[in-house]
Amino acid sequence: MIERAKSKAEDTYEQVEILTELLSNRNEDDIVKFGKIFQKLYTNSYKSDLWAAAYIINGGCSDDGFDYFRGWLIAQGKDVYYNSLDNPEYLARIIKADDMGEIECEDMLSVAENAYVARKGRGSEEFMELVPNEPYPEIEIDWSEEGDDLKNRFPKLWKKFGEE
Repeated sequence: MIERAKSKAEDTYEQVEILTELLSNRNEDDIVKFGKIFQKLYTNSYKSDLWAAAYIINGGCSDDGFDYFRGWLIAQGKDVYYNSLDNPEYLARIIKADDMGEIECEDMLSVAENAYVARKGRGSEEFMELVPNEPYPEIEIDWSEEGDDLKNRFPKLWKKFGEE
């Protein structure tokens, strides 16, 4: 469904609108299932090396910024998501240098909830009970924004997005 919405959209914001509409036309069980899958993907992308990549690509990355980056990542579809988790340097191939600082999609985080509410006409709290946020795994931020750490760890990303 993410791929279908992406193929019809000009940008991630339009993709979110299309995806929400497609999902809201499904039954409540399908919407909840989508929400649970999204939560699993979202939680599994909470990784130190991916945060470092987001930091380089966006010229900095707060906690919220990393949340929105992961929303964008999931919106890119299965191949981009899994390739990026395996090797964050993959992102250097698919993101244009002109897009630096804009690789995020906060609205993706609430697609399933919005679709559920649209389907039922109410029910935000009900949805949150059915699809609770998963706790993040413990991670150790094993990179430093100081010195050449990021440049050395992610040379392709650094070459394309890093500071001179």
